[in-house]
Amino acid sequence: MQGDLVTSMLVLAGIAIVMALVIYAAVSDLARMIIPNWVSIAIAVLFAPCALLAGLPPVAIAVGYAVGAVMLVIGIGLFHARVMGGGDVKLIAALSIWAGSAAPVFLVWTILAGGVLTVVLVGLRRAMRGRTVRAEWAARLLDPANGAPYAVAICAGVIVAAHQSPPLGAWS
Repeated sequence: MQGDLVTSMLVLAGIAIVMALVIYAAVSDLARMIIPNWVSIAIAVLFAPCALLAGLPPVAIAVGYAVGAVMLVIGIGLFHARVMGGGDVKLIAALSIWAGSAAPVFLVWTILAGGVLTVVLVGLRRAMRGRTVRAEWAARLLDPANGAPYAVAICAGVIVAAHQSPPLGAWS
């Protein structure tokens, strides 16, 4: 009984760390337009121990990593087409590992959040055109020459779809 509690606490701690890393990625992307590589690596590495502790079978863990690999390959194509930034691609791939077979749900929510982010950002850029902004991060964000901090949308997508992640679903 006590072992089950410890195991559950460890899985919850792992999931909390992943969510904190996703929020960190969003804030970093918003402030600097950079998602550090170590964030995506940590998210990808944390999946296996959390999934094992949650009782997922090895095949489900393999599926998670396979989904992440497919998303990375697709993302590399999008990066080379200049549709997405490299950090966004790596973050989506790492989080798709966690989503596994629920990756389409995560991606739909991320795309919807990205649409909202784009509309808000375009509106802000138009409203602030010609005005001086003192904060460096805000000036970078409002510069139409820069892209969108898509990690914000990725963060929203993962938060909405997290309940369908296999490690979380293992408890239902």
